[in-house]
Amino acid sequence: MSTVVNFNDPSYTEQVNRTSRPAGVGPREPVCYRVAEDLIEERINSGKHSKEGTFVLDYGCGRDFLNGPGSRLRQQFLAAGHLFMDFWDVGESMPPAAWQPESWNRDYDLVILSSVLNVQPSIEHLRCVLAEAWDWVAPGGSLVLNFPKEPRRVGLSLFGLMTELEQLPELERYYQPQKLVFQLQKERKQ
Repeated sequence: MSTVVNFNDPSYTEQVNRTSRPAGVGPREPVCYRVAEDLIEERINSGKHSKEGTFVLDYGCGRDFLNGPGSRLRQQFLAAGHLFMDFWDVGESMPPAAWQPESWNRDYDLVILSSVLNVQPSIEHLRCVLAEAWDWVAPGGSLVLNFPKEPRRVGLSLFGLMTELEQLPELERYYQPQKLVFQLQKERKQ
């Protein structure tokens, strides 16, 4: 996974932003966020939850991040002091107020890639997005992603995606809690 992709390249952001859906289009509560909700509740109930809360990154949040699929998660757990949530996207889809400078240096307990990998224009882009998102996962943290059937720009099969996932460093395990959804667990540091 050593290919370098320029995510600031206007042609890349144009291609990816063309797949952006307006608010209210698509599932009201995409399955990645239901899996994320279960993981956050599990962290809170098991005592893995730190005093600061659970740090979550919605990677590929889209333009309407305040009202989009991640907003329910934020409303449910933020009010109780259990969650700190950042949002990230590229080009026109990146809301200016969504990204805080200190977020560059943060490790996240949970990173969500909902309908992100399937819209990448090439396998190199997919690998780079996957590697970047994985780098933000804290030791012992999780990456939750889906791989919808449509649109799939790369032409990668589900088996091909699983092969890519297995290449990630420090991958403790991964499984599919729901169809076309994966949860990857990063190894804890000793």
